[in-house]
Amino acid sequence: MQFTDTFENKNETSFVTVTVKWSDIDKSKEETLLKIQKDFESEGFRKGKVPVKVVREKVGESKLLEEASRYFLSDVYSQIIKKYDLHPVIDPAIRVKQAEANKDWIVIFEIAHAPAIKTMPDVKKIVADIRAQAKKETIWVPGKDEKEKTAEKPEEKKEEQLQKIMDALVNKAEITIAPGIMEQEVNRRMASLLDEVKKLGMNLDQYMQAKGETTDSMRKKAEKEIVEVYTVELLLQQIAENEKITIDDKELEAIFSRMKTEKEREEAKKNAYFYASLMRKQKTLDYLSSL
Repeated sequence: MQFTDTFENKNETSFVTVTVKWSDIDKSKEETLLKIQKDFESEGFRKGKVPVKVVREKVGESKLLEEASRYFLSDVYSQIIKKYDLHPVIDPAIRVKQAEANKDWIVIFEIAHAPAIKTMPDVKKIVADIRAQAKKETIWVPGKDEKEKTAEKPEEKKEEQLQKIMDALVNKAEITIAPGIMEQEVNRRMASLLDEVKKLGMNLDQYMQAKGETTDSMRKKAEKEIVEVYTVELLLQQIAENEKITIDDKELEAIFSRMKTEKEREEAKKNAYFYASLMRKQKTLDYLSSL
């Protein structure tokens, strides 16, 4: 499918406005009609042997155009991705600006970029500042409760320090999330919440009233949580890349070997990337704890 286009980047989204000539759309309609005919069934004819004219009448021009648009817009989208070397993480939003019969179509593809770190904090400085503050707090002074000083276990203290480090990194980091991704994530969370509320025998309005929330406040709360989740993920990825933290085959095999049955091991190996990702995150957290 041939087309002309204009390209614009805005708000972490690529906007590609495409113009497709009606002559090409009409050609796509005829090609789609032949595809439909191959599996079409109608009384008095064998499957795939229904005359094209009959298929056209039964399908209708409107439905035929709708089916054709699925094919050629998918083809156009694939060409756009290659042309501009885009790496979409969700399906594009497609807005039809003009789509009348016998006229060129104008369609806008909104392609969200993957979330990314805009401002990376100084990791080692933040860790050093938190370590220094922790040392100040452990210095004994007259009147300080000795029990309070010794009550905390070493492992608990380590976890508390790591949490402080992560909180500080998240507060200093700045990320970008395309509106399309944010909307999809918020809608997914709201749908999940609705399912949970239904299990409680309530509707969403009753739940919001009980919690003193509104749809707007709940969506804003979800947006904040989503930003925090993505920030943590992106921070750990970037730190791992900067410090060349990797997981090798031996480390993966060590995990797989601990599994009880061969079936479990085989299933785990199919998801090796997932296990490697989890292990890399843990390694990165261990690195932060060791600074």
